[in-house]
Amino acid sequence: MSKEKELKIAMDLDGVLADVMKNWIIIYNKEHKKEIKLSEIYEWDFWQKIGLDQNEFDNIFNKVWKNWYRIDETEDNISKKVEIIKELGKMDIVTGRSIETIEYVKKWMEYKKITYNRLVIVRSDAPKAHLDYDIFIDDSPIHASSVSREGKIALLYNQPWNRKVTTKRNLIRVSDLEGVIDHIKSLKERDPESER
Repeated sequence: MSKEKELKIAMDLDGVLADVMKNWIIIYNKEHKKEIKLSEIYEWDFWQKIGLDQNEFDNIFNKVWKNWYRIDETEDNISKKVEIIKELGKMDIVTGRSIETIEYVKKWMEYKKITYNRLVIVRSDAPKAHLDYDIFIDDSPIHASSVSREGKIALLYNQPWNRKVTTKRNLIRVSDLEGVIDHIKSLKERDPESER
């Protein structure tokens, strides 16, 4: 029997594992004396519509991660769910986090007992689709769409800012990590020889 190809999985961090937007809003509201709510963030580029530039948007994220111990997981029992996903293939955390935040990211993942094969850092504006992975788990409608166009599988982690994305054969919306697990398992059952 031939050795099966190992499935390569790219797991995003912000908005998929780490519930960062809640903390981002707190900092933004305090610094700008505003009262926006999470429910009002229904587009990926919402920050442009409230008058921020990319630098200001990123600086607030840097502040969020500096206080890494205040960041919640996106869902309960996340470390166990991530471990199951990791058992289904080679799973890397692939994130556009700034270099200044990586130390905090690692502390957060260690504290939350989230295991992974590698931590892969990409520029926040760089497309992930060209990376050598079979499945991408992401909350970005931009990354999910480009992954799908490349013919790879995008599992779009449901968030208010990606609700306008239309799903298709290889762009699938998932409401939680259990949905990710179920989809990867069913994919492997359909084609166990190639795991694709």
